[in-house]
Amino acid sequence: MKEKIFKRFLKYFLPLLLFIIFSIIATFLPYSGYIILTDFYILLMYYLFILFTFKMDKSSNDSVNQWLDRLDGSEKLCKDLFPSKKKKKVLENLEYVFQRLNEYTNGDKKKLRLLKRYFKTLNNEDAYDLFFKTFLGILVAVVIWGINKGSFRNIASVTDKIVNLDISLTYVSILNILVLIFEGVLFFVILINDYFTNKTRNRILVEIIEVCIEKYEDTEKK
Repeated sequence: MKEKIFKRFLKYFLPLLLFIIFSIIATFLPYSGYIILTDFYILLMYYLFILFTFKMDKSSNDSVNQWLDRLDGSEKLCKDLFPSKKKKKVLENLEYVFQRLNEYTNGDKKKLRLLKRYFKTLNNEDAYDLFFKTFLGILVAVVIWGINKGSFRNIASVTDKIVNLDISLTYVSILNILVLIFEGVLFFVILINDYFTNKTRNRILVEIIEVCIEKYEDTEKK
């Protein structure tokens, strides 16, 4: 418990504490306003990163109804199923996966079909992917509109009045643009990561499970 609290302190509060310390030190240095504002924007981008990459802890007490909405657990399932190190030959890896799937399901076609549908569903595009695609498109459109309409200059003017540190509006505008670019890139990276992570693995598992099912169907026909 203490270790968990310490890690959260390092992750969420230490950056803020360092910002306060550096800001105090910066007041004794030349161009203190620029230093403090730059540190503030770095801190802002750090917390944006934490916010966008934050994942809720999955409670073991969740109901099946909640699980059906997330279908989480595939990563742990695959780690438990395939603990062996990678073989040198492709066919050896495929045969190992084939063997482990048969052992896991005890050759039960119903279980194999359930696994197949599960991994197939994980591979399909869902509302989560669509939301990020839509949001990313809107975000890019807003950034382009802002550049064309000069909105960043207005943002810079407001920011400069708040901090009141005798800072060039051009410099504040650059920082605002950098933050928005960072935000857009971050959304794009998250979208790509969420959309493509484990897709190849899930597709090959679906195909190998189909081979397992065909094997038992052929055996029954004989």
